[in-house]
Amino acid sequence: MRPSVAAAVAAAHTAGIKVKMITGDFPSTARVIARAAGIPHELVVTGDELRSAGSEQVQEWVRTASVFARVRPEQKLQLIDALQAIGETVAMTGDGVNDAPALKSADIGIAMGKRGTDVAREASDIVLLDEDFGRIIDGVRLGRRVFDNLRKVIIYIAAIHVPIAGLGLLPVLLGMPIAIWPLHVVVLEMLVDSMSSIAFEDTPAEPDVMRRPPRPRGERVAALPQLIFGLVQGAAVLAAAFGLYAGALALGLD
Repeated sequence: MRPSVAAAVAAAHTAGIKVKMITGDFPSTARVIARAAGIPHELVVTGDELRSAGSEQVQEWVRTASVFARVRPEQKLQLIDALQAIGETVAMTGDGVNDAPALKSADIGIAMGKRGTDVAREASDIVLLDEDFGRIIDGVRLGRRVFDNLRKVIIYIAAIHVPIAGLGLLPVLLGMPIAIWPLHVVVLEMLVDSMSSIAFEDTPAEPDVMRRPPRPRGERVAALPQLIFGLVQGAAVLAAAFGLYAGALALGLD
């Protein structure tokens, strides 16, 4: 076992990710490996127990147990299906031909790049080139950062378009001189699109990004609270900008 595995498992637990070990080794061996990796090992379920258990019992085991020993290849698929049946989003690592059905069934199949078979790689969504478990955690961190930054972009775009639209419409509706012309709108749009891409592309992750629980499965990037927040910010900017414009007109500064 690589030295980085224990640290990666600890980081996964902090991020609300449950790490489960499925192996063909004997229970005693599996327990020793799990202890070294920092995986809970109080309950070890064997392949023989899985074979004789009903679906409800298997679902209870995948909720409470983190180590499964003497597991046959076809039972890996059984465990993946049980986890998905209780609402979990499942990522699985594997390298053998017999792992292919489970890798295909998992929400995210992850194959080993060096010792993984062609069949396993073809069945997977991701291939780990250096076969380091820690890279999976790095991928989770990157994914959460990208998700957060997309939300920031949506808030920014919603906020910036309210004053642009408002300054274009309100003077016309109120019979006032035009505040911004179409050319101004085009220039502003060019700046908004380019600057948002540059600004949010390299925005670092929030300090607590790996201390949050996983997002609900159906959560959208453009959720209603974020849109409302952006629109409220935009309305505040519009009020300030329109107030300055109206004040300038009143003072004869047009």
